[in-house]
Amino acid sequence: MTRNRNSEPVNEEAEDKFAAIQTQLQKLMEGMTIINDRSSKTDQELGKLKEILRTMEPRDKDREEESSHGNKRSEGSYHPTSSDNTLTRFSRLDFPKFSDSDLRTWLYKVEQIFAMDEIPSEQKVKIASIHLEGEAIAWHRSYIRNVNMANQSWTEYVLALNERFGEAFEDPMEELKNLTQTGSVREYQAAFDKLMTIVNLTNENAISCFIGGLKTELNKAVRMHSPKTLMQAYKIAKLQEEVFCAQARSWGLKND
Repeated sequence: MTRNRNSEPVNEEAEDKFAAIQTQLQKLMEGMTIINDRSSKTDQELGKLKEILRTMEPRDKDREEESSHGNKRSEGSYHPTSSDNTLTRFSRLDFPKFSDSDLRTWLYKVEQIFAMDEIPSEQKVKIASIHLEGEAIAWHRSYIRNVNMANQSWTEYVLALNERFGEAFEDPMEELKNLTQTGSVREYQAAFDKLMTIVNLTNENAISCFIGGLKTELNKAVRMHSPKTLMQAYKIAKLQEEVFCAQARSWGLKND
């Protein structure tokens, strides 16, 4: 076998890159402990902040009452309810609009806003429907003629929206279980994330499902590191993919 005189420097470069990736992977694992500690401290700080906000709420209410007493309206005037205040508050936010496409993304953003402002379930349909347009608002007008909106829950409304505008999945959970990596980790992760938005999995089950669909060599390598979150599993899989690619290039050059 003939040796290319330029192969040794290239091999050394590949081995150096391989060593660097291994070092990066080790640092990632060490960082997991630090991240978990910081997450615990952050939760404690958020708890303190929420407590401070709760103590401030009565003061704000007292100021509102003083202001209302100082500016009494006539008996025939309109007095806004808590429901109206909620709608007014949302009209000032950059609430996402929905017409007819990418329902999952819109619902995700809406749920984030509802959670952030602790919107009661009975107000969600009214608030969301105000921000429909195009085909979606036409569908809504038709829909409310055929159902009793007084008893309509947000969950039922979302199911109806999904039936009309959602993507067709025969069984998203089954599709997720059968999803396997055929290209890069990045491509596999994108397909995995898409299905994750429409299924309800615990953190442990999501990690297990993601690792199970990886290529055999990546599956074993990632499982060995026992990632605690889905984000850690993604990161380790990508780093291991780089390790294997560096090894393959190094071995390929040595066999020339």
